[in-house]
Amino acid sequence: MDWTPLEPILFRYRHPGWTAAAFATIAMVGAVDYAADPAITFSVFYLIPVAAAAWLSGTGSAIAASGIAALTWLGAEYATS
Repeated sequence: MDWTPLEPILFRYRHPGWTAAAFATIAMVGAVDYAADPAITFSVFYLIPVAAAAWLSGTGSAIAASGIAALTWLGAEYATS
C-alpha cells in the first residue's frame, strides 16, 4: 500500500487529528486509571499524549492537553478514593 498521499496530510505541522488523538488517548488513560486499583498509579501515562500533542500539534494544543490530562487525573483520583 502506498502511503505517499497521506504523508503530507498527517505529518504536516499542527494537524488537528493529532490533537484529537491526544485527547482520546488521555480519555482512555483516565478510564483505565479509574478502573484500576487505587494503589497503582497511572500518572506517567498521561505524559505520553501531552508530549505527542506538544511535538505534533504545537504549544496551544500541548497546553490544552496538559490541562485536560490534569483534570482527568484529578477526577480519576477523586472518584477512586
